[in-house]
This record gives sequence, C-alpha cells and structure tokens, in this order.
Amino acid sequence: FRHLRQFKGRLILRNNHIKYLHPYAFKDLLLLKTLSLAKNSIQDLSSIHFKELNQLYELDLGYNQINELNNYTFQHLYNLRILYLNHNPLEIIHSDAFSNLTQLKQIHFQGVEFIHLIDQQYLQWIWNLASLHVIHLLKT
Repeated sequence: FRHLRQFKGRLILRNNHIKYLHPYAFKDLLLLKTLSLAKNSIQDLSSIHFKELNQLYELDLGYNQINELNNYTFQHLYNLRILYLNHNPLEIIHSDAFSNLTQLKQIHFQGVEFIHLIDQQYLQWIWNLASLHVIHLLKT
C-alpha cells in the first residue's frame, strides 16, 4: 500500500478471503481513517499489524475467526473511536487488550458466543464508551 501513503479515507478489504495479515501490511497507511477487514478468515492479530495506524478512527474486524485478543493488540490506535468485533469466536480477551484506547466510544460484540475474561479489572476501559453493543452475548 506504499502508493496510498497520503490516503486519508477508507480502505475496505471485506470478503477477500484474507487468512493472514503480513505484520507490516498497513505500515504506509499513516493517515488512514477507516479500515474494514470484515468477512475474511483472519485468526491472529498483534499490535504490529496496527503500529502505524494511529490516525485510524474506525476498525471493522467483524465476521473473522479471531478467538483471542492479546494484551496491547490495539495499543497504537490512539484515535480509534469505533471497533467492530462482531461474530468472531472470541474465547479470551486479555486484560490489556484495549490499553491506550482512550478515544474509544463504541465497541460491537454482536454474535460473540463466549468471552472469558482473564482479569476482573479488565472492564476498566468500558467506562469511556458511549456505546457497547453486546447483542446475543452468551457467557458459558
């Protein structure tokens, strides 16, 4: 995406059968505002994937195969306001998965069937949210 270095808009990569993200796939998208990786087959995420996306406002990771959010996964997304994690088989969300998301206002968990919270202090980040969508959230 080197040629999109000054691009400030939306990058929509929905329904592209993406299974693997190269660690530096988005390193040149410094001004990107919206990224949709929804409806792919992504399983693993790390903070390195989003390292240069500190201007990102909205991130859609819905309808993938993400089952774990590690500590600091989104740590570089300082301006993120909306995060979609809908319909992922999330089982584990580590206590600091959402660290540094001080601007986050909405998080969407629709269709998430199971969440195991590692640390009871985990919910500290929730107080900054204007909207938390957890329709059909089951804890077993």
